[in-house]
Amino acid sequence: MLSIIHPYHVGITRYKLMTRPYVWWFGMNDNIVMKVRTCKLYQQVHNRGHEISLAYNSYRLFDTHKATFLIAVVDYTKWIECFILDNTNLGNIIVSLSECFSRFSPPSVNVSDN
Repeated sequence: MLSIIHPYHVGITRYKLMTRPYVWWFGMNDNIVMKVRTCKLYQQVHNRGHEISLAYNSYRLFDTHKATFLIAVVDYTKWIECFILDNTNLGNIIVSLSECFSRFSPPSVNVSDN
C-alpha cells in the first residue's frame, strides 16, 4: 500500500498526511518512517543537512504611471525590500540591489523576471 503513495517523494510528514485519509493500520507511522528513510532520493536530500541561508532572492520590476518599483524578496524568510526607481537603467538597479545586499548578504543565486 505504501508503495502506491511513495512515488511522490514528499517526506515523512506529508506522506503521513496523504496516507491517513485512505488507510490506517496499527504501526502505520513507523512503517511510513522506515519507507521514507530507506528511499534513496530522501537520503540524498536529507543528508545535505539544513543549509539555510539568505542565498535565494527574487527580483521584479513593476511599472506604474508615476514610478517604477524594484521588489526584492528573500525566498526563505519572505522578507520584502521595495525600491522606487527614477529610471530603470542598470546603474540604478545595481545601487538598489547593493543597498539590499549590504543589509543581508550577497546571494549566491538570483532569480529575475526577465
